[in-house]
Amino acid sequence: MSSNVKGLEKLLRTLERVPKELEGDVEGILQAVGQTIEGDAKQKAPIYTGKLRQSIKSERIDNKTYRIRANATGLAPYAIFVEFGTRFMRARPFLFPAFFSGRQRFTKALEKLLGNTFSRI
Repeated sequence: MSSNVKGLEKLLRTLERVPKELEGDVEGILQAVGQTIEGDAKQKAPIYTGKLRQSIKSERIDNKTYRIRANATGLAPYAIFVEFGTRFMRARPFLFPAFFSGRQRFTKALEKLLGNTFSRI
């Protein structure tokens, strides 16, 4: 018993191209979400002198890695105490809440991209 699948070779060629085509799109999503997380963290950070907000930066490490840091400029060495608190001061989280909402945005954008890509195949 044998069977033929029409268009199998074309499908396999298309599937081989998908990772290369998606790479640029995923990089764009990462960059956009990184900048969104940076903006959200700046909005959520309390204002004392403004140095904490100025110190929050997102940066590209490589094609698939972005880093968002507080005290990236060295202006706000107290950033960790604001985020997590001390025994004398309650925590006022700004970076982690921004990260968690950004992670949800990234997941949704990636799901949409993959859905659109595979619906065309």
